[in-house]
Amino acid sequence: MNPFSEAFELLTSGDLYVWEVILRSLRISGLALFMAVIIGLPIGAAIGLSRFRYRRSVVALMNTGLALPPVVVGLAVFLMLSRSGPLGGLELLYSPTAVILAQAVIERWEPPRCRRPCFSSARCERLWWPQLQQGSERSSARSVP
Repeated sequence: MNPFSEAFELLTSGDLYVWEVILRSLRISGLALFMAVIIGLPIGAAIGLSRFRYRRSVVALMNTGLALPPVVVGLAVFLMLSRSGPLGGLELLYSPTAVILAQAVIERWEPPRCRRPCFSSARCERLWWPQLQQGSERSSARSVP
């Protein structure tokens, strides 16, 4: 049987187990995204709106976090939550809470990276907009209709 038709049949069959799995996946991913935004939005706002001594290093660290493979981050979370890890006493390993935590840690780098330019755009627009307009006028004068 074709896997796509089998998946469509499972979705349209009304099987409660399938819908329970779908809703649990959506809940876990939604909570992880919410946690990542709650953590990342203030970080992005702080970095975008303020100037401080090691700002470029912090931005470079955020960009490096984006380059880490999710498997490496997941392994680090696994080691933290395993019985011999520092959070092993919480016994969260292989629970939905651990999955939410792992996804939030993996997604945490994206909101500050996306929000930093948004928060600093007013400053950039004020500083660079006249130069950008002059550059676009020059390029439009060179273009052939």
